Amino acid sequence: MKLVKKKIYPLLIFFIFMIILFLGRRGYNNVICKAIEVEIEQAEYAIISQEQIKDYLFKNFKEEILNKKIREINIYKIEKILSQNPYIEQVKLDINNEGILKIKIKQSKPIVKIISEEGEFYLSSTGNIMKAIPSKNQYIIVANGAIDNLDLSFDKKVNINSLDREKNSSIFVIFAIAKELNNEKFLSKFFTQIYLKDAHNVFLVPRLGEFVVIVGDTNNLSEKFSKLHVFLDHIDKIGWNRYSAINLSYANQIVCTKNKNKK
Repeated sequence: MKLVKKKIYPLLIFFIFMIILFLGRRGYNNVICKAIEVEIEQAEYAIISQEQIKDYLFKNFKEEILNKKIREINIYKIEKILSQNPYIEQVKLDINNEGILKIKIKQSKPIVKIISEEGEFYLSSTGNIMKAIPSKNQYIIVANGAIDNLDLSFDKKVNINSLDREKNSSIFVIFAIAKELNNEKFLSKFFTQIYLKDAHNVFLVPRLGEFVVIVGDTNNLSEKFSKLHVFLDHIDKIGWNRYSAINLSYANQIVCTKNKNKK
């Protein structure tokens, strides 16, 4: 008899637990969605607001959300739709027992604003292409010059990796330089402009000084910028207007052109 009891009690506890879980789940599924809350991950940049996220959701998700039972709401479809927004890097959804749909958003991080004949657009740190929007909090480098036309609508998320590398070589050059600059906090804030004469002749314009930095092509960017950072520490001691050009395009050396207006 003792052996039988030992087997019955665990099974009984298991069945009671399953019944409670089932009833709780059924009650949760019948909860009415009363509100939508959007939480955007804090960052130094702001390219999309809570209201814009809601507007995008209601525009692209044709089914009702508010005042519907949780079991009638397709969370995965909502998540998929929001993930298609070019300004959203990641999205996570959850509906609590109070019927509040919580949307947690990680914004795409713009690292460069490209100005071309067809308009202005951002490239994010992961290569997403986004139409530029006015923002007071933007503090990113601008790229211009010989920019290839993308011919995109910007309505849906498009990544640089989906582009033809040969036809859009300038975009890949800008992305490579902006991404490398973004890896170093000082350099990402130090420069205001990337200028492309062509894919093999790239110039950087700093916030300080009267010089330009000649990058050349995108080969060995990490090494080039590492040397540049050390050299800028040297310039800080001798004066920001000492040179008119700093050339990084030569292997294992930095070639400087002295400013003729400075002794």
